[in-house]
Amino acid sequence: MAKVSVTNITVNVNEFQEAYSRLGLGQIPAGVTVSTVVSKIEAKLAKDLSGSWPDAFPAYASYQEDSAIMAPWKANVAGKAPKCVTQAITQDFTSWDLPVDTNTITEMAKQITQEVANNGGLSGTFYGRSQLGGAETLYWGVGFATAPVINQPEEMGIIYVFSAVLGLN
Repeated sequence: MAKVSVTNITVNVNEFQEAYSRLGLGQIPAGVTVSTVVSKIEAKLAKDLSGSWPDAFPAYASYQEDSAIMAPWKANVAGKAPKCVTQAITQDFTSWDLPVDTNTITEMAKQITQEVANNGGLSGTFYGRSQLGGAETLYWGVGFATAPVINQPEEMGIIYVFSAVLGLN
């Protein structure tokens, strides 16, 4: 799993209740930490992502999966490629020994921000294909949920899971 950067945030665990419920995880148990709640959300997103992985794609590779929090929500501009997204995908592809093609990664990032915006910033799972020349295709998927990730002032963010595999045509 690749990580680009770590930032400490201050948030109340109850702020995640809406995203937790939306994903069918029920009520957040009393006394749990924010990291536990985020881990449960990421695990559910990963399960949903792998469970709905399209049959037409090569097999899902759980060792090629990344999860994190992107904030602030306002950085998710539909159809744009935020630097944090392109950096994360580039680092993932480098770690997973997948082809690192800047134009392809930029287009993927644009599609990801568009799909998150299309879902109203709530939660969802979506998949895409990116052609790399005549013989290779990247098959990828994203699962996400939004929640307030910083208190005072409240700031929305995106908790996400991302995976990709390479297929030969």
